[in-house]
Amino acid sequence: MWFPDFIAVILSPLRRSSGYTNTSGLINLARACSGGGCTVTGISSVGWEDAALWKLTDGNTASNNHVFTAGGNNDWVMIDLGQTAFVNHVQIFNRDDSCGVGCAQRLNNFQIRVGDSSTFANNPACVTGESWFSKNKNFSCVLTGRYVSFQQFNNQLMNLHEMEVYGRKTSNLARACSAGNCPVTSRSLWYNELACCAPGHLVDGDLTNQFHSQCCAGSNEWVIIDLQESMYVTMVRIYNRVSCCQDRINNFEIRVGNLGSSSTFSSNPACATNQPWFDDKKDFTCVLSGRYVSVQQISNQMMNIREIEVYGLKASEVCTACLPGTFKSTTGSAACANCGVGKYQDAVVVTTNPPEASRTYESVWGNSAPGTGFALSMLDSAAAWSWSGALPEWMQIDLGSSFRVHGVVTQCRANFEQCPHEIKVQHSLTASSFASVTAVGGTTRFFLPTTWSSTLKTLSNFSQPVTARYIRIVVHACSSFRAGVLTSLASVAWNACADCGEGKYSSTTGATTVSTCQSCPTNSQSTTGNDAATDCVCVAGYTLNFVSVRTIKEGSSSGPESAGRAPRALRASTRQPQAAPAATTAAPAST
Repeated sequence: MWFPDFIAVILSPLRRSSGYTNTSGLINLARACSGGGCTVTGISSVGWEDAALWKLTDGNTASNNHVFTAGGNNDWVMIDLGQTAFVNHVQIFNRDDSCGVGCAQRLNNFQIRVGDSSTFANNPACVTGESWFSKNKNFSCVLTGRYVSFQQFNNQLMNLHEMEVYGRKTSNLARACSAGNCPVTSRSLWYNELACCAPGHLVDGDLTNQFHSQCCAGSNEWVIIDLQESMYVTMVRIYNRVSCCQDRINNFEIRVGNLGSSSTFSSNPACATNQPWFDDKKDFTCVLSGRYVSVQQISNQMMNIREIEVYGLKASEVCTACLPGTFKSTTGSAACANCGVGKYQDAVVVTTNPPEASRTYESVWGNSAPGTGFALSMLDSAAAWSWSGALPEWMQIDLGSSFRVHGVVTQCRANFEQCPHEIKVQHSLTASSFASVTAVGGTTRFFLPTTWSSTLKTLSNFSQPVTARYIRIVVHACSSFRAGVLTSLASVAWNACADCGEGKYSSTTGATTVSTCQSCPTNSQSTTGNDAATDCVCVAGYTLNFVSVRTIKEGSSSGPESAGRAPRALRASTRQPQAAPAATTAAPAST
């Protein structure tokens, strides 16, 4: 990933563009419910220090704000996100106050589960058997569900400041194609009865009808949903027939991939195999990418299914640029690789914080002059920019010249509890016309943390870098903030590494700057992309010192190096034939 402040934990294979790998750009789902903090249930809370369950998602991680359970019976809490969502990771804030280590250690032998069952023990676990930790810690999940639970298996009290659930709200991809419901094909159909039994019933959102395959048409009935573009599929939900015959869906498998014909789909990767029949509905974790989702029964039974729901993200939402010093020249799931010896990749992204004089605003509270009062928007400044008009309002930053811009950095107001919650970003080379940039998920809006902190900096990554001199940050929700810009001066794109030029060499792998390319000694030269000083050879009219060559052959690590003799770096190079010992002072071979 680009920046260490984010957590990059999407680990499974997916199709990626050249120069790009997996990403983040996530929101705290536990604070994104209709009323702000999502609903929390759990073991009854003790009325100690007003330690109510709702404080687990109130955005306040202060030491005196926490959940305090009764203890002694494997205490648990569960957050209802309000809808099915993709959960990338969960951040837990342990108790951290005057109670000391003893209280922090109460949080021990715990597990985190994510799924769509309110009976949380039925949901998949992404963390289990974890030990206590101080302050806060992130835990990778990569699961889909509505409920996120935390349970500790001990007889201790539970003391948590906050649970943050980072991910993306998702919807049923099988009903999000260009025409609405995605196309579905099947091996057979119940006597061509489209009205009652068509495969399209699998994605129509109506649980009162069903798909029904042909009676006794053969074996291994299947259906294929075409999502119309490659998606990152995290979960498949199947609704079985309920009126009768639930056991017909037995020994079935689910596959996701980019092969969609009747003769090839079975070669796609499987996320579930040899599955037994079930009542009503069941969720299957996938974590695969592809355009086609298939369900096939490995039996001679008819297929009766009411609905198939597919949850996940667009593949474009999980790709970002390779790290400096690495590259990826192909599309697909391969990771970014280190640049080899003799090469470098200088796409180093830095936070640029232009001076107050380089910033203009649509309006300023109290008409403060730039750099004073309510017109202090530099990162780490003593206050923030506050506006006087009605939202949306914009801040414009002049970078002074054209840069490759990767995103923006925002920071809450320093001297008052105010933060931006939602922004858009625009870019321009001339300041005369601006174009909007998109976030990693494809939207033009960036949703920011709602928890106030005077020091925390939030990175909002663009889906693709842009070339710009002027950046406008347009605030759409909430209030004052400070800002900077993520820029690079890269001369090399992320899908390739540059060769060290002629007369240069480098033995470093994963080099991030051209400065790692060293110059060949005087009167020697090399071609591009060389990896050692031994690749430097004497230019025409110059040759190696005979004594130096002889010293190397005799295994000596040192020897006389007086004026006119070849530098030690050249001694191993005997690429030019030596007709006779070199003179003390080299001279041109001809005039």
